[in-house]
Amino acid sequence: MGQSGNSFSQPQQKSQMRVSVTGMVQAALFLPSSLWTVAIAFLYITDLVEKVDPNRFVTMTFCSMSSLGNLLCFGFSQSVFRNGIVSVIKKLKRRK
Repeated sequence: MGQSGNSFSQPQQKSQMRVSVTGMVQAALFLPSSLWTVAIAFLYITDLVEKVDPNRFVTMTFCSMSSLGNLLCFGFSQSVFRNGIVSVIKKLKRRK
């Protein structure tokens, strides 16, 4: 992070914003899925799971949507990382 009084440069701000947005998206995906997991665990203990989610469609939907969202976040991060590596390699080749 920057020292007090110094602002981030444009690339650093862009990178920090991307990390912040990705973290917020992952938190938004994690919270409902973890709450649902706790609720299902409680329902299993009380034998009410058959009344709430008899065919496990809701549970599978929560798991699938959370996994898809995390996969997209990781994929986006990976593509940004890969583009950064390619940029560094190109700069190194130009220096030779």
